[in-house]
Amino acid sequence: MKRINANTAINVLGFKGLLTQKNVKFFNVNLDSDNEAFVDYNLIRKKASSADKLAIEMVKSIDSFMKNLFHFAHFKEQKKLSSLLSGLGETNPTSLGFCIGEIRGKAVGSVLKVAIQGQIEFLMQSLKQGNFTPNSFYFGLDNVGADRTSDILVSIIKQQLIDFTKIIASQYSLPTKSFVISNVYDSSNGSLGSVICDLPTYKGRSIILLPKFLISNKKSGAKAFRRFMSFAFEKYIKNDSAYSDLIQNLDKGLTKKEYKDFLKRNGIPEKEEFRKFIKRISGLINQFEITYSEEINYLSDEELEQIVNESIEKQ
Repeated sequence: MKRINANTAINVLGFKGLLTQKNVKFFNVNLDSDNEAFVDYNLIRKKASSADKLAIEMVKSIDSFMKNLFHFAHFKEQKKLSSLLSGLGETNPTSLGFCIGEIRGKAVGSVLKVAIQGQIEFLMQSLKQGNFTPNSFYFGLDNVGADRTSDILVSIIKQQLIDFTKIIASQYSLPTKSFVISNVYDSSNGSLGSVICDLPTYKGRSIILLPKFLISNKKSGAKAFRRFMSFAFEKYIKNDSAYSDLIQNLDKGLTKKEYKDFLKRNGIPEKEEFRKFIKRISGLINQFEITYSEEINYLSDEELEQIVNESIEKQ
């Protein structure tokens, strides 16, 4: 009963008819609490490869952001770099995050800015190797996981998400209200600014809907990093002469267990170890993304509903 009466997007934004997660294109979030889900760059890339116009525009915006980040950092344009990073953070109107029972996520913009600026040297080395991808944040930076990478992505593609929401609102004749949305990235000039737009509203706050194709859960978010580590190990680390002393069986070569035991014995964090290879091997993350795109799957409607149901039960 709690789930049936929950204040989800479908239930309270003015949709008419018997709609469910299965017959709409957006993620039917619980609007009274954060939903433990991520926006996944790998899913956006996969969708863009199928010529989806919205996903293509998102990729263009992300590419623009990454290139401007590199440009501002490389040429030490600190004011522009600081401004660009200041806009990163949780976008509360999407209802994604990890503040269950709350509708306003904790401010993470300043946290992300400090985390990125403090590790800008590594990030620059990764970008110089051609890894102009948000996975450079997730795979290489300390204290930046799938959740904070998602916050970064939502900030970058906010304009496309607003456009998507306006299309849904028009399609279903939803009541809207005019809002000023801050920190919207403009790929034409590489800056963040405010836009005025008509959006659905709930309890006086703006609502930005998300296409369900880009939503990932905690399990899938963790899987991406594990698969990247496996990819790098099989393609490069396994045959690296620097680890030859670890091999116990020459016929088998270096095993993942031997490698992981080595890291554990020496107290070496996985991200710290893999940073060496990201900096050294040209396009390592890009190579991984090509293979991973073939194996990653969009969440099913049942999996999306499970995320929302868990949010409802915990609030």
